[in-house]
Amino acid sequence: SDLQEELGPPSTLPASANKLYTAAIAKTAKLWPWVLQKAGRVGQAQLLRRRLASELNFSCRLDSPTLSGALEVVSDTLTNDICAHYTHPDRRPYPSEDSGLLSDIAPYLDTLGLTSPILKIYITTEPLPHIALAMFLFVISCLQMYRFDTKLQILVPIERKQGTDATPFIVGVITLLKQFHSNDTHRFIELLCQYVRCDIVMQGKKTGPVKDLPSDAVNVLIFLQEFCKFSSLDRKTVQDHLPPYILDKFPV
Repeated sequence: SDLQEELGPPSTLPASANKLYTAAIAKTAKLWPWVLQKAGRVGQAQLLRRRLASELNFSCRLDSPTLSGALEVVSDTLTNDICAHYTHPDRRPYPSEDSGLLSDIAPYLDTLGLTSPILKIYITTEPLPHIALAMFLFVISCLQMYRFDTKLQILVPIERKQGTDATPFIVGVITLLKQFHSNDTHRFIELLCQYVRCDIVMQGKKTGPVKDLPSDAVNVLIFLQEFCKFSSLDRKTVQDHLPPYILDKFPV
C-alpha cells in the first residue's frame, strides 16, 4: 500500500522514480522465479488450447458449415446482448438464465473451437488488494531477463538457461489477470505505461534528448504489444496512458 501511494495517480510521474522502482524490485526479487515458472507453464498450456481450438474450428467449418455458422450467430447475438446490458443496464436486461441458453450453448462453443481459451474465466476469485501492483512488479522484474531481438521482432531470453519463452510468459500473465476484475487489468496497464514514461524521462535527464528508447522501456512496450494482441485489447487502451509518438515507434 505504501508503494501504491508513492507511485501516485497513473497520469503523474512519482518522485525519485528510479530509486522507488529499484527498491521495490529488489525487495520482491526472490518471489518471482517460481511464479515465472508457473506462469510459463500456464501460458504454454493456453497456447496449446488455442491451437487445438483453431484446428477444431477449421474442421467444423469444413465438415459442418451450417452448424458452425448457426452457433457463431447465436454466440455473437448473446455477446452483443450482454455488452448492451452493461452499456445500458436500465434499458437492456441481461439474457435470462432461466432459459438455460447460456449454459447449454457453452459446451458446443468449446467443442467447435469457437471460444478463446486465453480469454476464459476458469475460477471465481475474491478481490485481492493490489493484485495489479503485484503483477506489475512481477512483469518488470522478469522483463530484465529478456531482450528485444530486432530480427525476430520478439522478446528472447538473454540467457539460454532461462527456460521460459516470452510468449508463454505473457499469455500466463493474461490468464492470471483474467481471473480477476477487468479493472485490475486496466490498472496493470496503467502502471506499465507509467513505468515507460518514467524510464524515458530518467534517460533524458542522464543523456539529454532521447533518440533511442531505453532497453527497459522497449521491453515493456513489446510486452504491451503482445499483451494487447493476445487479450484482444485495442490500441486505445494503451494510448490513453502513453504519448502517440511512442506508440508509433513501437505500434501497440
